[in-house]
Amino acid sequence: MGNKQFDIVGIGSMVVDLIYRTPRIIGSEEKISLARHRSGELVRKLVGGVTLNHLSWASLLGLKTGIFGKQGDDENGRFLREGMDRYHIDKHLSIEKTASSFAHIFVDPMADGRFT
Repeated sequence: MGNKQFDIVGIGSMVVDLIYRTPRIIGSEEKISLARHRSGELVRKLVGGVTLNHLSWASLLGLKTGIFGKQGDDENGRFLREGMDRYHIDKHLSIEKTASSFAHIFVDPMADGRFT
C-alpha cells in the first residue's frame, strides 16, 4: 500500500453474502421453494465478511481504510472489488485463479429489514 496513510487496515474475511428468503429450515433430503425479495431477486448478493463489513462502516464514518489479502479472479471477486471501490476501501490484493469466498444465508421471508 506504499506510503499511504490509513486510519485502519484489515486482513481477513472478504465474503459475498448470498441472502435467500425461506419460510423454514429444511432437512438434508428436503426441498423447498424460496420466496423472492421485494426487488424480484431470488438471491440478494451483498458485500460481506467481518473484516470487510467493519472497514466499510469505518469508511462511511470518514476514516481512511485499506485491506490486503488474496481473492479469486471470479464473478464474486469482481463483485467484492466493486463494493470496495464503492465504499472507498483502498485494496492491495493478490488475485488468484481460485474461487472467492461466499456464504449462503437464509432469512425468514416475513422479517422486515435490509434482506427483504
